[in-house]
Amino acid sequence: MRRSARPARAATRLLVAPRQRLAPLIDASADAETDADTRLRVDWCLEGATPHTLSDTSPPEAWQALTRLAASHPVTLLLAADAVSHFHLAAPRGLKRREWPLLLETVTSEAVDQLHLNPLQRGRGHLELIALPRAELAAWHAWARRLGLAPTGWSCAFLALPRPARPDQITTLDDGSHRLCLGLAAPVAPGAPEARQWLAWPRDWPLPPAWRERECQVVDGDGDGERHDDERHDGGEAAAEQARRRSLTWLAAQPPPRCRSPMTAARAGKGSPGGLSDVRAGWRGPSPCWYCSTPRCGWPRAGAKTPRRASVRRRRWPRASSAHRRPTPRRRWPAAPMPSTPWPGAIGNSARPWQRPRHS
Repeated sequence: MRRSARPARAATRLLVAPRQRLAPLIDASADAETDADTRLRVDWCLEGATPHTLSDTSPPEAWQALTRLAASHPVTLLLAADAVSHFHLAAPRGLKRREWPLLLETVTSEAVDQLHLNPLQRGRGHLELIALPRAELAAWHAWARRLGLAPTGWSCAFLALPRPARPDQITTLDDGSHRLCLGLAAPVAPGAPEARQWLAWPRDWPLPPAWRERECQVVDGDGDGERHDDERHDGGEAAAEQARRRSLTWLAAQPPPRCRSPMTAARAGKGSPGGLSDVRAGWRGPSPCWYCSTPRCGWPRAGAKTPRRASVRRRRWPRASSAHRRPTPRRRWPAAPMPSTPWPGAIGNSARPWQRPRHS
């Protein structure tokens, strides 16, 4: 059977956006579950479809319909934009993944060993990360499992904002509670691209002066347009609800990329990135050899980047280390007997030189 050369089409994702910033605290020791513990006010939509809203007053059939859709579509949790942190820092060359939290110890007051880090951009001399407390992410996953959802990842609205064309421009999106602004700053390292800046600002407040002076490009469900910051946003609930609906419609048309959850990454064999336990515990020792699985072997570990010339030389003439080398026995020639007096019959043509009599 001949297969098509076209790439496989990605499944349509189901975006689930809770209204709360933090997941509800659910007592795992409680025997009975209440609907108020799990049925929060949630917005959900399929990619390219119309968003819907569910709450504790919605009928059970509406929640069951969401559960049936989650069984056939991959679920992505769209968390609040002000619940995540964004960092674009200068990073030394050769920095390992487990050492990423060491860069955040001087720029954040949170416990860096309790953060889940997801890379957005990684280049020579710079690193862009998005951070979220691991306990909060686990609480949202536990809440989703109680609803019958199995999230494959998480995301936020910041990841869907288009990049401004110039440093004197910003891109904003009103999600009903905050104005999400994306701007550009000077590169953090020589040769790196311009750093991206995120700002989640209350929608009723005017922007800071440094952001207010830039040209504002607003994106929403009604289309892109230029608006001035002097245009104040109404603080009513109806206006906030309309802004929320417009932002969800725009996110459904241009969904943000998915960030892999720690549970999904561990299931895929990549482990949970961003932990400091193995860094502060000390060096674990050399990696096992790909040839003999010996930890103390001197061969390059699996996946190590070596120059092509050295790799070709190693492939043609492999040099075994002391772990591979076998003891080679020395060649010891047997000592020839040197009899002082030859025995009878040894004298003749067949006799050895030392067996023949000496002539004076």
